[in-house]
Amino acid sequence: MKRRLAFLLALACMFCATPAMAAEGAMRTTVLIYMSGSDLESVDGSATADIQEMLRANVPADGPLTVLVQTGGAKKWQLDGHPDGKNCLYRISGEGCQLLEATRKRSMGEPDSLSAFLEYGRKNYPADRYILVLWGHGDGPTGGVCFDELFDDDSLMLDEIAAALEDASQTEQNIEALIFDACMMNCADLLFSLGGCADYIVASQESTLGSGGRYDLWLSALAQSPEMDALEICTRFAGDYVSTGSHGLFSRTTTSSVLDCGASDALQAAVEAFYAELNRRFDDSAGEICAVAADLVSFGELDGAPPSGMMDALQLCDALEAFAPGECAALRSAVNQAVRFHADSGALEGVTCGLSLFLPCAEQDWFDELYDWYLPQMGDSDYARLIVRMADARQESTGASILGFLRDALSDDESNSPAVDAQHIWQGLEPNSNPAANPEIAQNNARSDSPSVDLQHIWQGLEPTA
Repeated sequence: MKRRLAFLLALACMFCATPAMAAEGAMRTTVLIYMSGSDLESVDGSATADIQEMLRANVPADGPLTVLVQTGGAKKWQLDGHPDGKNCLYRISGEGCQLLEATRKRSMGEPDSLSAFLEYGRKNYPADRYILVLWGHGDGPTGGVCFDELFDDDSLMLDEIAAALEDASQTEQNIEALIFDACMMNCADLLFSLGGCADYIVASQESTLGSGGRYDLWLSALAQSPEMDALEICTRFAGDYVSTGSHGLFSRTTTSSVLDCGASDALQAAVEAFYAELNRRFDDSAGEICAVAADLVSFGELDGAPPSGMMDALQLCDALEAFAPGECAALRSAVNQAVRFHADSGALEGVTCGLSLFLPCAEQDWFDELYDWYLPQMGDSDYARLIVRMADARQESTGASILGFLRDALSDDESNSPAVDAQHIWQGLEPNSNPAANPEIAQNNARSDSPSVDLQHIWQGLEPTA
């Protein structure tokens, strides 16, 4: 009887152990959420709202899925217990929001900050694979992502993200998916710069809701199915964002897509060929090409923002096909291979292809950020070369009126007036003289009796000369 009892007890223990053994053999995933709150958090509490969504996902603390959140970049956090003036690192699970580390504030726009977060995750929560989410304000390839309002809106540029991810890959940190939970970060530039650093990229062509993705949905799905592959994880993130909940102001223009990094080389070759042909035709047809581009609506405009120059790739092909028919056909094929999933709603439903290309489409007040990003690439890239040439053409179309304005101001003493070089007219200005770049000066101006001057729009009333 004792032997039979012992046998039954051993059998019961074996069956009880089976789930634990299965859990030990499951795919281990560490999700790293790099959250630069900025005014999205300090004003609206959007980052806190997303952390609460993560808590609702009820991820088991002893399961194969680990969720880490690095916070920073906001003047004030509405998350209970978050210390002021600190960058904090949390582990999120069904047991709550566990503070792992609180450090002195450092810019979330510095690549070293991102590298340190990746290194912490690799050393303390090693996994078979990693999912990286970059959360915060986004402004495409020329502005970057994860703006930090404590450090003059410092942001992570694509080359800085690439450097951090390359460091991670050298330590065999397998980042399968890179998710941009930010406005308008979807652009071919992502694949050109980051295609070798991950398997898939998720990004939106348009502006996004402040609180972004539905973390309660995709994290709970991953916790329940730890073997879910990276493409399905990314598809869930993008699809859930578009299909669920109210998007408020952005309900009319919701979009998100999944890009295949394995298609980056073919896409880059097709984009370069398309832009090379446009460059060749630009010498004789600059006015026609600029006019066609000016008739297109770039992302951001539908919600009242200034033209971004971010164009839907297939709409751009349709508009400019007459200038490069063969190259457009090849580009369409490459785009279809690169976009593995995309969804849109509202005014964009059925309109977007899931990938943007950059092309200056309208007159802008300032092209500084554009030049900073694309000028260094001009020697090696027809894509960058045409972008700069188009920007120059836009500048020249308004340059005469600005030049005339300045000459009129100096007309009392033309003989002693210095020659004005429209191309370099702003280079002598110190950055600190710009109130937008120096809050202290802006504050002083606000205290004075002088009328406020909006440098961003100071030239909008000037009519271009014929």
